[in-house]
Amino acid sequence: MVRRLFEPDLGSSEGARDGTATVSTVEPRVPTPPATPTLATPTVRATGTWRWPLELLAIFFFCLVAVVATWPIALDPAATLPDLGDPLDSAWRLSWPVHQLLRDPRQLLDANTYYPFRTTYLFDELIVGVAIVVAPVVALTHNGVLAFNVALLIAFAMNGIGMYFLIRHLTGNRLAAIVGALPFAVAPFRFAHIGHIGLSTAFWLPLALLFLDRTIIRPRWRDAILFGLCAAFQALSAQYYGFQLAIVVGLYLAWTIVRRPRLFFTWPLLMRLAFAVVLAEIVLLPIVAPYAGVKGTWAYSRGLEENELHSATASSFLAVQPDNPLGGRLTARLRESLGVRAWNIWLYPGLGAVALALAGLFRPRKRWLPPDWRGMRGDAPRDLYGFFLGLALFGAVMCLGPALYWQEIDRARAVTRLMPYRAIFNLLPFFDAMRAPERFGNVLLLGLAVAVGYGVAGLLARLGPVRGVGLRDIAIGRVGRIALALVLLVCVGAEYLHAPLRPATVPAPPAVYGWLAAQPAGPVLELPLTIPPGEMNREQLRQYWSTFHWQTRINGSSDIAPRAYSALRQDLDAFPDARTLGILQALGVRYVVVHRAQYSRVAWEALAPRYAAYGATLQPRGEFGDDLALELQPDPRFAGLQRLIPPGATVFLGGNDPLDTDAYMATLAWLLDDGQRQLITKIIPTFGSRYARPEAGERAEWVICYKGESSTAYGYPATMTVAYEDNVVRVYRR
Repeated sequence: MVRRLFEPDLGSSEGARDGTATVSTVEPRVPTPPATPTLATPTVRATGTWRWPLELLAIFFFCLVAVVATWPIALDPAATLPDLGDPLDSAWRLSWPVHQLLRDPRQLLDANTYYPFRTTYLFDELIVGVAIVVAPVVALTHNGVLAFNVALLIAFAMNGIGMYFLIRHLTGNRLAAIVGALPFAVAPFRFAHIGHIGLSTAFWLPLALLFLDRTIIRPRWRDAILFGLCAAFQALSAQYYGFQLAIVVGLYLAWTIVRRPRLFFTWPLLMRLAFAVVLAEIVLLPIVAPYAGVKGTWAYSRGLEENELHSATASSFLAVQPDNPLGGRLTARLRESLGVRAWNIWLYPGLGAVALALAGLFRPRKRWLPPDWRGMRGDAPRDLYGFFLGLALFGAVMCLGPALYWQEIDRARAVTRLMPYRAIFNLLPFFDAMRAPERFGNVLLLGLAVAVGYGVAGLLARLGPVRGVGLRDIAIGRVGRIALALVLLVCVGAEYLHAPLRPATVPAPPAVYGWLAAQPAGPVLELPLTIPPGEMNREQLRQYWSTFHWQTRINGSSDIAPRAYSALRQDLDAFPDARTLGILQALGVRYVVVHRAQYSRVAWEALAPRYAAYGATLQPRGEFGDDLALELQPDPRFAGLQRLIPPGATVFLGGNDPLDTDAYMATLAWLLDDGQRQLITKIIPTFGSRYARPEAGERAEWVICYKGESSTAYGYPATMTVAYEDNVVRVYRR
């Protein structure tokens, strides 16, 4: 149901509407029906030698916009990042899939973090789609920082290019498409999330809508396939935008069904839409199915209270980066006049963009028949301006989350809790993985950009068609259109100007990582695990540096941190001692790297004698500045325990840990979990092992208890034989 506002007269061209010269051809498919005042001529297709040069000019423009908007990232893309927080994590996430696909594709999702957990690549937001786009960069350079910056530049450029093609398709006007695409590319919301490469990659969404609309207008397999692929890649690039795409497509299809049911309910279209959905699911299934499994295994969900804390407030729509010379001053005056004191996210859409979007209300309204109009009856459908303007308002409301606040988020001061976000959160499957409603600012920009395109197209149309018999008259008319479009472009873009970014240089990896790269494969623990409040990126930096050696690591940094990992971290605060050494030996950890400079002088002076006392077990392998490399010797007793308890046995695990972490018991459970032994316990920490809850009267064949307790505490007889004992647990056999 694409609605081109201003279809050309016979003998004119699409280019003539935006001030460009093309040669048009009329291709009547059937005899022209009787003329009606409300219908535009549907049988003209624009062609000509100027078409592709003009498209290339638009593409070049948005590539230039991307470089300027992210300046000075392009000066040193191999060594700098917007900041040393989330971009470091993204640099690692972009590198891992390429590394593992070349090494062992079967273990693609088992990343080198959070050992011994599985599918740890899915412990954070999905950016697999971005990794695929920049895979050649990673494969050729092995530089995750460069891959991130290339992905960032591609995202900013393609956000504008993708939206340009959607608006050009909907309005038939290239100049309007350039102006309208600018808010989607560089509005302040994009810079609020410049460190999140997935949230910067939004271009698959307008491209998906473009190919969906083309499929509905003229059902073709090519457009249906491209729609399915774009939808899949948007979901793989950012799970937030995957949900947004599903909602937007659902709203668009509902609009189509209501406004033009005869266009929708046709077998060719339904078959192609069904195929596109199946294709998208096939592409997504290898990633989404394990992701759903991770979410279920670790009970990973976000409550409405957490979503409320990460919602926008009404004042957020008046907030922009303070270094914007025009937008910053303008919004500051607006906030001052309205008494706005606080905001929590940059969602200012731009006064010029809003004005042009509302100008679409006064556009010349013409109806338009689809190219495949043969057999249609009744009035032709109107354009999609109303849908996209409504979509912008919907996105703005969704940004506010499950409750409306004017300024500060204070649960006692909510204006109302009757919000659409709350209903969608409770109804849409897996939507509870979301935690930041303000990210619906992407939907706000999507609707706003298209509405701006319609508004600009309407203003250009009011200049009238380019007339005249001489070259001079035609040139003057077209220059006038281009000049007006440039003025409107400046009106929109001036509010988005901002000071250059301040990228941070990524530190070179310490020498100890080069040593790790030269060692045989084996799990690594990096200490200290405790992160001070002022150094939140410590683990992210270590994780990125792991791309220089790719050893498996106990450490990790992500949204999901299973309780077993938290318990393990709590135990390892006492490292080294007999218990923590036993945990690491049972897990098969081989290397320990101690970053001594990250301890206080007093703390290290207390720890150094303990490391020396366990020198036979923790053998020094080298000192690299302040970094100490140690190799942990294996302990054969754990292999003996595995042989002692046969496959198929039932094992009860006690839960009265004197340290109240159950990390040691969870480690033994991981050691014994071969898929045949049945583990029975009430403890919660797990490294992926499946525990059965003890039932009344049930007795296991083997019982593992901490040494400070007896098996009789769990109803087992005192006559049970002790079959194994170490410094932490005893193993009883019935």
